[in-house]
Amino acid sequence: MVEGALPPPPGVIPNFDHPKKTVWIANIVTQALCLSIVGVLMALRVHVRASVTRNWGKDDWLCIVGWILSVGYSATALTMGHFGGGINQWEVPKSQIESFGKTVYVTMVLYGPCAFFIKTSILIFLTRVFAPYQRAVMGIYIFIGFMLGYYLPVIVIKAMICRPVEVFWDADIKGQCFNQRALILADSCISVLSDLIIFALPLPLASDLHMPLKKKLRVAAVFSAGGLACVASVIRLVDIVHNGTSPNQTLIFMRVNLWGIAEVNIGLICACLPVLPAFYRYHFAKTLNRTGYTGYNSTDRSIEMMDSAHRKRNNVTMKNIPDFGSDENVLIGDKVQQGSLETSVHGNSEPQGHGNRRPSMDDQQMIMKTVEVHQTFT
Repeated sequence: MVEGALPPPPGVIPNFDHPKKTVWIANIVTQALCLSIVGVLMALRVHVRASVTRNWGKDDWLCIVGWILSVGYSATALTMGHFGGGINQWEVPKSQIESFGKTVYVTMVLYGPCAFFIKTSILIFLTRVFAPYQRAVMGIYIFIGFMLGYYLPVIVIKAMICRPVEVFWDADIKGQCFNQRALILADSCISVLSDLIIFALPLPLASDLHMPLKKKLRVAAVFSAGGLACVASVIRLVDIVHNGTSPNQTLIFMRVNLWGIAEVNIGLICACLPVLPAFYRYHFAKTLNRTGYTGYNSTDRSIEMMDSAHRKRNNVTMKNIPDFGSDENVLIGDKVQQGSLETSVHGNSEPQGHGNRRPSMDDQQMIMKTVEVHQTFT
């Protein structure tokens, strides 16, 4: 006769052959969506940064590490479901509860570094895009330092949550443990706070950009899509507060875990969204009139990018041309329209129409790029 891992409530008869699997099914669907959708977006991000914009940075390495950890997080959740996660504990065979406890331990350890690397990747990207705002950049680095100061010791505490560690999943072994619910609750509170900060941070920065209101709203929407991550982290926190002490842990913990997985994968999606415009413009945009970007190949002429530090002759300086090597230009610098290119020959960098006029404050504050090109006609 099969013995359940928890005595059933009064009047409930366990069904080990056909248990209720609502959360169990939700786990399968969630992991399938996260692994497939986020996997594709990460592949696009790597392609754009490595082959299109060619401005690979620290945020890309951080994002890749966060994605690898999220894959491990999802794989552990699927393993957890195999050992009864998402099913009422009184309908989970007692023989499986120890293996379930091991998967809980792994997810506890994985969640912190996974969330940290993803959030840090987004923040580092913000420092690149909004580099002229030095105070904001300094504030972002301070915030990253605070997150590191929290996550680093908490990861160590979680890894050593019991002495010996086996006590965590085997109640028959004597030992001592930290309060598991308190650690998860602290994680949830920090996640809600950090998600809210990352969600709100781009809004005032985007409002100061010198561009039409429609484009400001577009930029703010791209960066603030993390509001969905805030929703997931808040629901996770509420679930822990209301149900964290329930003995039905195979069901409750899986539900809490799903909200954590949703949070980190939404973060990865937000980290990949800003590179998608460059992917579209490089592969699908055809004319300058449609996109404001010039093509790389032409039957009439070829444009060879030159390094201004080494090339001094036969060059044409073209201002305000968006380049794929700059995040701010790819995302927010769509300023060129057909017929509005400003050019000067032989390295003269003075824009047309300005003469000797002293630059205004608007001119000084705008994010500008000067690209030198060499034209060869065939």
